[in-house]
Amino acid sequence: MEEAPGVAYARAYSNKRKGDCKLIHSHNTLYGENLYWGSRVWYWSVKDAVDDRVPEKQWYSYDRRDKCAGTIGR
Repeated sequence: MEEAPGVAYARAYSNKRKGDCKLIHSHNTLYGENLYWGSRVWYWSVKDAVDDRVPEKQWYSYDRRDKCAGTIGR
């Protein structure tokens, strides 16, 4: 089964960053990126990250696919 281009890109970029664990945006203009960080006092799950970002859906523009007011720097 072939991966969708977005999945392949995400996998390649995460593999690039896993060596240093730095939260650095790739500056890719094709796909959105949600970087998530949590302190060491908790074992964070994928669900925790998704639950943190889902409320931002209200600010996302599917037509513009760009940054939306009120979401940067959260």
